[in-house]
Amino acid sequence: MKFFIPIFSSLLLVCSLDLAESQKKNKKQQKLNLKANWDWAIGDWYHCLVTDQMNFGGSAQSKHVNEDQGCRGIHFGNIKYSGGKNQSILELQHDYLNHCEMWSMGGALCPNATQAGNDRGDEGNILVRSTAQGIGSHMPGMENSITFYGDHVHAMDSSGSWVKGAMAHVEDMDWFSCKRLNLKKDKGMICDIRQNEVRSSGWGDIDYSDYGSYFLVQDIDKCNYCGKKKPKL
Repeated sequence: MKFFIPIFSSLLLVCSLDLAESQKKNKKQQKLNLKANWDWAIGDWYHCLVTDQMNFGGSAQSKHVNEDQGCRGIHFGNIKYSGGKNQSILELQHDYLNHCEMWSMGGALCPNATQAGNDRGDEGNILVRSTAQGIGSHMPGMENSITFYGDHVHAMDSSGSWVKGAMAHVEDMDWFSCKRLNLKKDKGMICDIRQNEVRSSGWGDIDYSDYGSYFLVQDIDKCNYCGKKKPKL
């Protein structure tokens, strides 16, 4: 009995300390996420590993299906701060190629745009830019993720001017759900995206959607899915 009382008292002390520490952590977690920043997302991002597809008429188009393609090095886009001093409002500019005919710019009107790493053969292409905004969540623990939303696109014509998409107002909202990736061998960002596109084109009005999961890096030399050959950027 003499030995039991000190041991029991020690156990009570340990339990009390654990409870106090747990309550302290919970108290910290209850504070709103006001001082976080999203510096990790700022800058230019490139394709390291990609799976995506285009749906047209209710089915995937085999020509536009890419599954686990590594080290393409295509410029996905740029992220920057666009809000005030708290640095919780961000803007994503996402660049990609589209058929010139989709913008009624076939023939001599086609700028024949190119994009490093994005080989679309001899098709006439135009550079398209989606601009989307994101707000960092006040929820504690959410400082490593952000979702961007956008509903307007522009394309660069042969004169270098940005032309607004005529049918953007009838498209569904595009979204880009991005999360910081900080694994031992893979560091960067993963963006799962969905874009709805409506074009008043030389082929008539066209409605299609793009889906994809993109592992992005800011330095293609740090992409572990390149093997021995890396793309020239």
